[in-house]
Amino acid sequence: MITHSLKNPDQNTLNALAFLDYHEDSLGFGLGCFLLRNNLSFEKDDTVRVLAGYDGSFLGEICLQYFLFGNGRRNFLSVITMLVGTLSAISHCGAFYTAFKKGRNAHRFHDLDFSKMLSQPLENIWSAFNIL
Repeated sequence: MITHSLKNPDQNTLNALAFLDYHEDSLGFGLGCFLLRNNLSFEKDDTVRVLAGYDGSFLGEICLQYFLFGNGRRNFLSVITMLVGTLSAISHCGAFYTAFKKGRNAHRFHDLDFSKMLSQPLENIWSAFNIL
């Protein structure tokens, strides 16, 4: 069952290899692959990156913040990232707007406890939250 709760700070101790123990079509496995591919350690936004389909690049980060803003997350850091990112990459405004619309059209999920969804197939999560 998917529940609303605060993120568990102990999730930050998980490394990419631990996520690869999940089934290949699961959110957990997708997260592990993302972390390995980008040589990252786990951060709470990485799960949203996997679900929304944005990489860890500069443009991917800006798109992620637009997606999250569209999905209802409002905070100072996101707004600053969007502002600076838009001014730095003005030629990509179409992609930013698309990310915003994608987040707005998805059911609100940015504030969920994703640890309860790690074993779920990505396709099911995408469908349930209207992310694709």
